[in-house]
Amino acid sequence: MATCTVPNATLTTPLSVAPHTVTVGTVTFNASDPHYTLTGGTITPVTFRVDKASTVTAVTSSLNPARPGESVTFTATVVVSTPGQATITGNTVTFSGVSGCTNLTPTTSVIATITTSGSVNTASCTTTFTAPGPVNISAQYNFDANTSSSTGTFVERVTAPQPTIGLSSIPGPTANYGQQVTFTASLTWPVTGATPPTGTIQFVDGSTNLGIPATLTSVGAPAGTVIATLSVPPGSAATPLLAGGLHQITALYSGDSNYSAVNSANQNPPVILSLTVNQATPSLPSR
Repeated sequence: MATCTVPNATLTTPLSVAPHTVTVGTVTFNASDPHYTLTGGTITPVTFRVDKASTVTAVTSSLNPARPGESVTFTATVVVSTPGQATITGNTVTFSGVSGCTNLTPTTSVIATITTSGSVNTASCTTTFTAPGPVNISAQYNFDANTSSSTGTFVERVTAPQPTIGLSSIPGPTANYGQQVTFTASLTWPVTGATPPTGTIQFVDGSTNLGIPATLTSVGAPAGTVIATLSVPPGSAATPLLAGGLHQITALYSGDSNYSAVNSANQNPPVILSLTVNQATPSLPSR
């Protein structure tokens, strides 16, 4: 018996995916002849099939977890499984779980072309997310005549960031008893271009809530911030909202679907507004 193995790499044209027929011959020798004289033989056709090369696709993320508005690049790496030797450069990968890829044209496209560097075949998709939560990402290698399809998956975690609270008051840092004081909480968020925080701010004096929660707005706010304000009416013996002495004012942000709640006293660094209310000096009637 004899065998013949012909690697694809030695063929002028690699065998295509299809049935193929080769001719195999058998020969008979005269065993008693030391020169092994050929005495006969047969020729038999043998059919075999060349199947598509299998592939494996894996997905990685450039940033996990990410925050809403941050740029994330997903890379699909496609490998032709041994013993396949197909070339896949120029084929495509379709990404799912994203609304579009900013590195592609148009940016709403989710089909990326594979490029090869050395022996590594990759396609990428760069995108952003608008809301927190887990996102299931998949990348499907789109098969061709010589290779089969495969799909890789990845779970991207998009976390809700905390905004940063700043506090100020007018007047401040001192006020006179009976004088109206307006408190302002300003919120900034960590990702440029992301949706601004919405919701409310509860101003707190020590452990006592001041009024009702104030709604955040961009009206009158510096660029890149939203604000909430609360004006405390003049104090009196009946409603001593801001009695004479030191007041430690903090702000509690309610949170929304994109941002987590935060207490200004617990953020890093903490923000606590100190306001001293001067006691009123009574005047005695002249005699």
